[in-house]
Amino acid sequence: MVIFSLVANYCFGQIKEAEKNHQYEPTPFSIPVMDHIASFEGKKAPDFMVKDINGYERSISQFLGNNLCLIFLDSQPIPENINSFLETAITQEYKILVVYNNSKDQCKSYPGVPVIANGRFIGEAIYGQELGTPRAFLIEKNGIMRKVLLSVELEGVINVGDLINSYLF
Repeated sequence: MVIFSLVANYCFGQIKEAEKNHQYEPTPFSIPVMDHIASFEGKKAPDFMVKDINGYERSISQFLGNNLCLIFLDSQPIPENINSFLETAITQEYKILVVYNNSKDQCKSYPGVPVIANGRFIGEAIYGQELGTPRAFLIEKNGIMRKVLLSVELEGVINVGDLINSYLF
């Protein structure tokens, strides 16, 4: 009985040592990007209601009747082509709503463009954080999602406005 106890303790100790040295880190589950995009395009845009940095209530439904570019941004610096697009956004034929993951004091405001701060929940739970930032959701007048633009598409063009116009008009 004493020998069995010694052998068991020795084996158990080796198993514990192996577990301690094992460097396994589980990969979080995420669906493939194209499947995620397909879950949005052609469907009603998910709505939400939050206050913007000026204290006004904002929702997707309040933009019905207008084409909308819902754009998600993360920490600074914002790519220059997206920054210049947002600075001239008031001249566009569609509405724009910017959602920052950052706190209000880290958000940049743009003339005529509502900005939502601390939008990580909206980005993660509703609009797919795993799609990265910047990302844009182009929503038609009837509230149907027309196109999802990922960072590689947005950062790869000189004129973001022309790209968006090609999908919304």
